[in-house]
Amino acid sequence: MKTVNFLLAVLAFAFSANVGQAQFEMATDNKAEFALISLADANYGDGDVKTDLPVQKTQSGAKVVSTFQEGMAITELNGKFGYINRQGAEIVFPRFEEARFFTNNYAAVKMANGWTFINKQGRRINNARYDWVGTFSANGIAPVQIAGKWGFINEQGQDITGIKYDRIRKFNDTGKALVRYNNEWFIVDELGKETPANQDSQLSALLNNENTPTVKS
Repeated sequence: MKTVNFLLAVLAFAFSANVGQAQFEMATDNKAEFALISLADANYGDGDVKTDLPVQKTQSGAKVVSTFQEGMAITELNGKFGYINRQGAEIVFPRFEEARFFTNNYAAVKMANGWTFINKQGRRINNARYDWVGTFSANGIAPVQIAGKWGFINEQGQDITGIKYDRIRKFNDTGKALVRYNNEWFIVDELGKETPANQDSQLSALLNNENTPTVKS
């Protein structure tokens, strides 16, 4: 009987520890190809993710419902989500409809039926409300969507490209991404400058690579 109770306790903890990640995965189901980008960029299991949670509840009574990533864990209270750090400080009181793990110092959160980003101090990087967002990459740029169109913003919350593209592909190691606008492919750099895709043979070759994740209109 003790063995059964122990197994049940382990299963219950595993379920609660993965609530935050499960929400993220379910939320991306309706963005099938983009989910390949956002989930890969989340860096689950990056060494900072621990199962030995130092805190189970916050001072407000919120439960810790995820593992830690980048020193932050997701909390839940009355169906709303927030964040706590490893020192037990409640950085964000649970107020978001959905919350994702921090990736490259920023987390995507949903409030008032729109997505935005917060930093590790719990501050929003801008006042925009997006229909969908990806995650910040190492170069400090994140994809966002409004009314079926895509664009990129930087860590200051500034729109660097305009939200106008039908499809986008993630930035590569050289700081360039492929985007499609008015049925033409362009290369965009980290400052938002566009050049025709046929001027870069290496990136142009990606257009024929079926394994490269894209965002479809």
